[in-house]
Amino acid sequence: MTTPIAGQPNPALTDYLPAEPLRLTRAQIEARAAHVRKALDIEPGKPLVRAVQNLGGQVRVESRLELDLVRSGSIDVDGPGRFTVSLSTLTSPLHNRFTLAHEPSHYFLHSEFGAQKIRADRGIINEKPEPQQVADIE
Repeated sequence: MTTPIAGQPNPALTDYLPAEPLRLTRAQIEARAAHVRKALDIEPGKPLVRAVQNLGGQVRVESRLELDLVRSGSIDVDGPGRFTVSLSTLTSPLHNRFTLAHEPSHYFLHSEFGAQKIRADRGIINEKPEPQQVADIE
């Protein structure tokens, strides 16, 4: 596997666009989230893997070092109803549940339900925030 270098695009990842900040207000994001929760019948304590699968997504759990360091808690969107959420075997069930709830938001908000092929992951953290890091906090 190609190792990413800070500041350099990883050749294996260049088919995907980064998730860009939407500049939505917290109220707008919460309204969209409420709509999605209702549409998918998501309630506290209910399993989330089935909700991801009902959208056409897959959940990948891996223990490779590359995944654990960079890709755990990420999503690859390949088209409408086609996305993969990546989890690590080294993260806790509570962390994985958060990831299963959080990562599909990139599918809804940034890829517009798969209309845009994107990858949202932690990437290599460096001194200058990448668009994905900004998108995660805005």
